[in-house]
Amino acid sequence: LSPAPSIAKVSRPHRRRGWRRGMGEGGRQYSYYSYAAAAALLHSLASQYPSLASLSTTQAQFGLPPVGKCKDEAGQESPCLNYVLEITNRSASPLARSTRPQIYISGALHGDEQVGVVTALELCRWLTERYESDAWVRRLVDTRSIIISPMTNAIGSAMHQRTEMGIDPNRDFPFDQIPKACMQTVAAPPVNAIS
Repeated sequence: LSPAPSIAKVSRPHRRRGWRRGMGEGGRQYSYYSYAAAAALLHSLASQYPSLASLSTTQAQFGLPPVGKCKDEAGQESPCLNYVLEITNRSASPLARSTRPQIYISGALHGDEQVGVVTALELCRWLTERYESDAWVRRLVDTRSIIISPMTNAIGSAMHQRTEMGIDPNRDFPFDQIPKACMQTVAAPPVNAIS
């Protein structure tokens, strides 16, 4: 494989609640995503590229409850879901797909780290949109299962706060902990299971 082409750079997060925009390669404008805009992009990619992208939630995959409410595109509050987009060439047999190496990309385990959301979403867009025209991307998607959770801590991301309901998801794993003191967030169990 030749080296991967570069992915457009994203501006650094602004310390206040405002959104900062940056300019990427080819003059493409980048900005941070709201929960609703991120969810809409994921739904759009899954619908535009059904042979490559499959959208689910950690709630559906792992039987987890939603954490709090997030605003949808219409501005209505609905359960805050943790989306996962799997990108792979889905036309292969299920057996062939099940033996592919997995790559896991997690954005915003700390909800206030918004650049992770942008980076993960732009990677989703880049992989699906370039599949037909870029041999390197096509080979990557044909031979791997790329699992991306752009808003791993969805409620934290939606509320621009580090924690999930007061618990730091990055400190919620079964390492160097009392077993009863871990896996209390909705974000941590899927990360632990997928990675």
